[in-house]
Amino acid sequence: MRRFTKNCNLYDCAPELVKEWHPSANGRLTPQNTKIAYKRKVWWICGQSHEWQTTIKSRIHGSNCPLCAQDEKIAGSQEVQKISNSTKNTRTEHSGLKTSFAALEADPTDDNFGHDFRKSKRYKIRLNAMLEIRISGHWFYADVKNFSIDGMCFESEAPVKPGTQVIIKLDRPLFASNRRNYKSIIRWCRKLENEDKIFTGYAMGAIFI
Repeated sequence: MRRFTKNCNLYDCAPELVKEWHPSANGRLTPQNTKIAYKRKVWWICGQSHEWQTTIKSRIHGSNCPLCAQDEKIAGSQEVQKISNSTKNTRTEHSGLKTSFAALEADPTDDNFGHDFRKSKRYKIRLNAMLEIRISGHWFYADVKNFSIDGMCFESEAPVKPGTQVIIKLDRPLFASNRRNYKSIIRWCRKLENEDKIFTGYAMGAIFI
């Protein structure tokens, strides 16, 4: 049995749970700066894009996504129904459980991604953003394509030099989070072309700071 100390952070003590740490809903809390003894509930997101809240202690003791558990229970009921054929009126639909919880779609592609973003799970998103260059105050618009716990990828008509600090201002919060602004550093930037090799803009990746 694994032993933990109250001063141990989630990233070091339970790295298997980090992949389900919600990348946007926990404010300034991160797996690196949050101790496993933290008593308040935090947001999680599973591989099926269900969002839920529970404590770190609960997760360490085996608590998993409640909606996935419900799905498994429903699937089990459906299998029993096929075998016994004795409960024709048993309801086996999701009953709307996924309406607001399946907000994120995992992005399995490598399109528009630099190596820095392949360490964390990515989620597709379609958001309008305004990027403000901190040192000069200049700003321009961009389309956010996907994001992870580490940062975001977006496309724009204007390029930004890697290493530049920017503030990403979103037109709406990321799902359960109320946060709209993210201080970031541009890590990579490259030109985009369509199938006819015609220039269409720039793809960029930013890491949160």
